[in-house]
Amino acid sequence: MSSYEEEEEEEEEEEEEEEEEEEEEEEEEEEEEGEEEEEEEEEEEDEEEGEEEEDEEEEEEEEEEEEEEEEEEEEEEEEEEGEEEEEEEEEEEDEEEGEEEEDEEEEEEEEEEEEEEEEEEEEEEEEAQNSISQSSGKKLAIFPS
Repeated sequence: MSSYEEEEEEEEEEEEEEEEEEEEEEEEEEEEEGEEEEEEEEEEEDEEEGEEEEDEEEEEEEEEEEEEEEEEEEEEEEEEEGEEEEEEEEEEEDEEEGEEEEDEEEEEEEEEEEEEEEEEEEEEEEEAQNSISQSSGKKLAIFPS
């Protein structure tokens, strides 16, 4: 084998080695790119999951707020109903008291009327007795016994 052929063989071997190295480098690069893509995808998934969790938390908070508002409204309604009932009871009591006062006033008026009637009767009796005694006195004067 001549030295020229040897050189050519060496050159071919070197070229092959370089090609292999290049291929290895390309494979490594592709692997790295693949890993980077995977990492990016994972990060995106994590972000989405995090956002989903945030959304869920927000929804839960909103639901809790709505429930609290409903409870407050119910309490207010109950208070209003309680106040209305109290007012109605007070009105009924006032009415009953008013009726009692009216009854008492009527009774008092009736008693006063009865007293007045009694007084009038007594006066009439006195007058009648006076007129009788006067007339009898006159008779006595006219016809002495």
